[in-house]
Formats: sequence, structure tokens, C-alpha cells
Amino acid sequence: MNAPEPVLPAALAGLSEEHRTRLADFAVAVGFAPGELVFREDEPATRCWLLHTGSVVLSTVVPGRGTVVLETVHGGDILGCSWLAARPRWQFTAHAAAVTEATELDVVALQAT
Repeated sequence: MNAPEPVLPAALAGLSEEHRTRLADFAVAVGFAPGELVFREDEPATRCWLLHTGSVVLSTVVPGRGTVVLETVHGGDILGCSWLAARPRWQFTAHAAAVTEATELDVVALQAT
């Protein structure tokens, strides 16, 4: 499910036009259907999402308890900060809980510039 074009959220309005334009070079509009996997725990963290609408559930598997929901993020939140860690791997698994529209940032390409 894809949204029409990337949009940088109002939260980034404090950036200069030059920085917003540069960041937009690494952005793409995306959409997730309810239940769709966004990322899986322990896989390489290479993206970050600026959520516009919808919600995404973060979960992990706890031995003896099964899958445990840790948090739900919503429109206006940032999803996928694991790329900031020294070992950039997803710490949790993320699934869309509702129709979700977001701007996806390719953080690997952004870091390479």
C-alpha cells in the first residue's frame, strides 16, 4: 500500500529549507495495511518512519509468555529509532494496527552523505 508522495511532518518545520529539501531526497511516502509487517526484531535497522496517520504496534517474544505488546505508536510519532544504536538492528517487531500513512527515510543513504 503506497501513499502518493513523501511529506515531511510539521515537527520538522524548524529545519531550514535547505535541510528540509535535503532530507526529502531520502524520503518516500508509504502506507501499511492493518496487520502488515513493518520490520522484524533483530534484522538490520535501515529505515525510519515519520508517521502521519494510523498506528503501529511494537512487540517482542518473551520466553514462556509468547508475543508481548510493548507500545503502540501513532500518527505524529517517529517509528524506528534502532538505527541510532551502535548495533543498528531492530530491537522489536512492528506491525501496523490500522491503516497507516508515513514518510519513510532511508537512513543508510542519509548517513552515507
